[in-house]
Amino acid sequence: MLKSCFSVLHKGKKRKVFFRTPGTILHKMCIINVGVKMVSFLTTIFVTKKIVIHMKKLLLIVALACGFSAQAQKSADPVAPFFPIDETSKLVTYTDVIQVPGVATDSLYNVAMAWMKIFYVSPSQAIKSQNKEEGIIEIKHQFQITKTEKGQELKAGQINYYLTLQFRDGRFKYTITKVNLQGPSYFGIETWINDEKYAEDETVINYLIQIDEFMQKLITSLETEVKPAAPKKEEDW
Repeated sequence: MLKSCFSVLHKGKKRKVFFRTPGTILHKMCIINVGVKMVSFLTTIFVTKKIVIHMKKLLLIVALACGFSAQAQKSADPVAPFFPIDETSKLVTYTDVIQVPGVATDSLYNVAMAWMKIFYVSPSQAIKSQNKEEGIIEIKHQFQITKTEKGQELKAGQINYYLTLQFRDGRFKYTITKVNLQGPSYFGIETWINDEKYAEDETVINYLIQIDEFMQKLITSLETEVKPAAPKKEEDW
């Protein structure tokens, strides 16, 4: 520590008196100033680091939110349903054999005719041909598909299809095929399914969804309704 001194007489004796020089005071002031600046600097670094950490967390939250939003949007996009394609005809074809044990051909035929009166508004117009002896009914029918424009549901066209019912003792077979958009020329829905230009067309995908929903409804009705009513049990008096 720097000090200055001078001698003074005190009670007849010389004594040295020390005092801090201004340079020493300035020196300490400089040290204090440097210390304050260092503390300020370290505080700034600490605060900056906290801000950076919070910013990183915020950016992570935003990124996750955007990711979830994009995933939700992707999930909300319509997806074209699966359509069974016949290997020979290359046409969309729904077909299956339904087992109805113990029921004769005639009975199944009659039940199918009764079912048609429930499922179709005008069954006589839907029947293309029928033969009870051969156990076969051929149907040509159409239903409406729609599209949405500016929040309004509009008619988009008629879809035709052919349904063949064949009956044997204890079983019957259904075949749905030639599904097409009604127009001046034949336009099978296979074009919508196979042509890549329709792969991302949401309007067409929604048409396909409506078509498959109708077919599933038709098939479910056939499988559950074309069965003779269970015989009533006689009451035991």
